[in-house]
Amino acid sequence: MRYLCLAGFVFLGGCVDRSPVGAPAPTVEIVPPSCIRPAPLVGRFDPRAPGYIVDLSNGVDVAVETARLGEKYGFTARWVYTAVLGGFSAELTPQAVAGLRCERTVQSISFDQQVSIDE
Repeated sequence: MRYLCLAGFVFLGGCVDRSPVGAPAPTVEIVPPSCIRPAPLVGRFDPRAPGYIVDLSNGVDVAVETARLGEKYGFTARWVYTAVLGGFSAELTPQAVAGLRCERTVQSISFDQQVSIDE
């Protein structure tokens, strides 16, 4: 998310959180990963954009690895990114997020966010 928010800020004029002031932060179930060094889970859950962005390690064949991970963890990628990020976006179960965080090819996972260009 850090990269998308930065891109939104630079190219679109900012990242906006339109949650009502004083509203409790929305939550999502987090399942602890079973590995010693899990990939970081970045950001916070936004119910307006309930998916995740998975950043894969450099040198990985993104299309092949996304298909492998999708079959292993039972998801279909919404978008596959091959130009700048090298990864994919998908709606994932808490168990899939925990498993993906332990995959050697996963560099980080970010909560998806809704970005607006109007203020």
